Amino acid sequence: MGDGISGPLGTPRQSAHRLVDGIAAQTDKEVIAYDLKVELVSTVIVVLVCRTFLKGNKQMNLKGDKQMKRITTTLLAIAFTLLPMSSVLGQEARHSFGFNSDTISGFPTGAASLTGGGAYNSATSFVRAGGSFKCTANIAQGPLNGCQAGEGVRWDAVALLANTTFKCTGAAGEALKTAVTDDNTVVMTADFYREGDGEEASFTAKMFVSAVDEASDFAGDQKVWIQGVGCGDAIANFN
Repeated sequence: MGDGISGPLGTPRQSAHRLVDGIAAQTDKEVIAYDLKVELVSTVIVVLVCRTFLKGNKQMNLKGDKQMKRITTTLLAIAFTLLPMSSVLGQEARHSFGFNSDTISGFPTGAASLTGGGAYNSATSFVRAGGSFKCTANIAQGPLNGCQAGEGVRWDAVALLANTTFKCTGAAGEALKTAVTDDNTVVMTADFYREGDGEEASFTAKMFVSAVDEASDFAGDQKVWIQGVGCGDAIANFN
């Protein structure tokens, strides 16, 4: 299980925090002001991305610049997922969230990174969420079996779940834990896509994102989980 907030110290790390906060905040604004036109929301997001990208170009070294571009690309992917929500969110959503996890692992093989955000309402089972996804090491078990290192483009939510049991390693001796959808945790079934598979989902698996540690029997905070892959820390914000 990796540290989902690891990375270079300084501006890139702080920028990741700001961007994740911005994802959740932007979604929350859409919930409150759902009658805003999609064109206006799109303009605001594009301006935000451009300003972030330009600031990164001016202030960061080459390594930091590459990371800023990666974060900016992720934000754009999330933006396209969130844009169609405007009217629906105002009527359906009760909670919004944004997160970034660099390393999700723990099962015998494989690892993945996951970033995204969205909105949900446990009372109506409404969920609209998505973001970027990548396998960072070959996965040879579970629902994502066959995902090779470097593969993966995006994910999107299929259904909101009231709860799920889970393990971070899949070991027989590991205690079975339960994650519950509430004000600071969202449990869902999600589709995961690889480049070249088009609109057909490459994999479907359960996952959760939480603002709190969901596995106290492990060192560190385990805030994100993908079925058959494992757990990981994350920068996560719920509103």
